[in-house]
Formats: sequence, structure tokens, C-alpha cells
Amino acid sequence: QGLRERSIQVWLAEPLLAANLRLLGWDGGLYPAPGADFVALVDTNMGFNKVDAVLQRSLSYTVTWPDGPAQPALATATITYTHPITIPNYTCTNQPEYGESYNFLIERCYYDYVRLYTPMGSQLESVEGVDPASVVTQRGENHTQYFAGYFVLPLGQQHTVTFRYRLPAVLTPATYQLLLRRQAGTQPLPVTLTVNGQTMRTT
Repeated sequence: QGLRERSIQVWLAEPLLAANLRLLGWDGGLYPAPGADFVALVDTNMGFNKVDAVLQRSLSYTVTWPDGPAQPALATATITYTHPITIPNYTCTNQPEYGESYNFLIERCYYDYVRLYTPMGSQLESVEGVDPASVVTQRGENHTQYFAGYFVLPLGQQHTVTFRYRLPAVLTPATYQLLLRRQAGTQPLPVTLTVNGQTMRTT
């Protein structure tokens, strides 16, 4: 159950066993489906803390074809981060501090380098909610393109990051499919998906 829920991922040096893990989707790799849309949200905590243990995330993902079905679709991915812990008058300082309990490491600001993996050929149009100097668009592994940036989330606050980008023209309304990949080890990710005006929600 843990492997199916992506609470656990396994890597082995033995090629045959590693290939079987890949087929089962248990090795943590990114494997977009040919001809389909792909979204994988990957957060990297750059702080000396354990805020991920309590951090809440949600994703709103919208795909439209504003220029017609034969033109590249416009995708908008908005990630909302919520830090549920509040400490009055707390100041964010990203430096090593280790208290007497695990809670001490949770009650810290969140220093996040966020990456959004998309199909190869996707073109970034804009990013909101990250340090502009940190924005990166780069080819990723296994035929992906990722967009990235850095932000700081103080205690007790909510923050949104929005990526807007064009998808490859091969993705059309008639054949659209999406593979959504949650980061291993993270909390369940509530998702609101809207494609050409039709909305669905999942966790």
C-alpha cells in the first residue's frame, strides 16, 4: 500500500530488479506517457528544518485552447502552500538551529525551491510567486521540461505560485489525456482540474 501511494520509493543497483521496479512505478522516476500532458510537482526544502511534515499543498490546473484546437494549449498551474503553525513575532532566519524536540524543527519558515515538470516542448510564459532572479526553465529527464523558482513562506501564512505556459501542439481537445504525478513522501495533494471548461476535483 505504501508503494502504491508513493509513500515509499525504491532504488536498486541490480539492473533486472531495477527494471521491474520501474515497470511497477516504484522507483521514483518520471515517466510521461507519449502524447499526453504531464504534471509533476516537486518541492525541495532548502531550509534547516522539517516544515514538510505539516505543510499543506493544493494544485489548481487549467488547460484551454484560446487560439483554437489546432494551436498550442495554454496551461495554468497554481500551487497553494499553507503553513498551519503560528508563532507571534517570529522572524525567518535560514540557518542551522536544532532544539530539544522535533517540533522545534517544524516551527520554522519554509524555504522552497519548487519545480514543475511538464511535457518536453512546453514553453514558459510567466511565473508569479517566486523570486524573479531564481526562475529557471530547463529540459528535464525522460522527455520533460521543468520550470522552477524559489520563495520563502513565513509561519502561519499562505502563498501561491502560478506557472503559465504553452503545451506542445500535439495535445488537442479531442485526444487530451493527463498524467499527474505526486511527489513521493508528501501529504495527499488536493487537485482541481479544469480542461476546456470542464472541472473535476481529486485528492
